[in-house]
Amino acid sequence: MSTNNQNSQIIALLETLTADMQEVKTDMQDLKLRVGGLENHLVYFGTRLQNLEEKVDQKLYDTRPLWKDVIERLTQMEAREQKREKDFQDFKEEVLKRFDSVDSKQEKLDKDFQAFRLEVVGRLDVLEKEFRVYRRQEQLQIASVIGDVVLIDERLEKIEGKIENKN
Repeated sequence: MSTNNQNSQIIALLETLTADMQEVKTDMQDLKLRVGGLENHLVYFGTRLQNLEEKVDQKLYDTRPLWKDVIERLTQMEAREQKREKDFQDFKEEVLKRFDSVDSKQEKLDKDFQAFRLEVVGRLDVLEKEFRVYRRQEQLQIASVIGDVVLIDERLEKIEGKIENKN
């Protein structure tokens, strides 16, 4: 095999690798935007919960155990989200380390590149599946929290009715 032919094959492999890495980068940016959106929703929901807690305190009705549970659930959700983001960052660092460690020999480069590409595709598939499961779990938990808020609202209405009856 001639040197020019080997160089052409190496260049072609590197171009393929560069295109694949750009696709991975784009996918990572998309996931980051989605996670950022979830964070914004959680912050907004946390603010709403805080305002509702103040209203309950003003009505002289102690619902602190319920609120503690809601806050604990939100904290757990944020912790899980942060862990997933850290796992994603660890994965990104691992991908970059593997990319930097690719050997310059053509035969080894070919094997390493193919194994690396399969691993990245497999991990991205797993990550995508985990993210779908995570998103569904978060939706279910948010629905549960909303149910709790509805119960609190019903309690407030009863309390307000009792207060109005006393007046």
